[in-house]
Amino acid sequence: MVLVITIVPTINVNAKSYVADDSVTISSQYHDVFNNYFKEYQKYTYFPYECNTNYSRTCYFGIDSQGNYLDISYKNYGNSYELQYTKGLDEDFSVTGVNVFVHEPSMTSLLTCAVIFIFLVLLICSLI
Repeated sequence: MVLVITIVPTINVNAKSYVADDSVTISSQYHDVFNNYFKEYQKYTYFPYECNTNYSRTCYFGIDSQGNYLDISYKNYGNSYELQYTKGLDEDFSVTGVNVFVHEPSMTSLLTCAVIFIFLVLLICSLI
């Protein structure tokens, strides 16, 4: 079995509707992927859904409050598959199911951003 990773350019879609796969326990690696993509200080939602493939694989979808999304899916090529990351914008998104996770920025990450901002302002002011 061969794994190939492809990153697809950003696309716009109209109102995709998903059903979260409630039988899947999400691995922390997917939380890390979405956290790196959307950043820790943003609010975003992510969930697993059933792929339309010949393999028993689970796809994952994450979207932030501005409608920017990251879809992690698979393409089949006979005995191999390709992991595909699709980025885009969906302004009328909906999902049903209970296996939907909402990431809210933590107070620590907000305070860290505030401290960095204040430090940069003070640094710029001292250079003027």
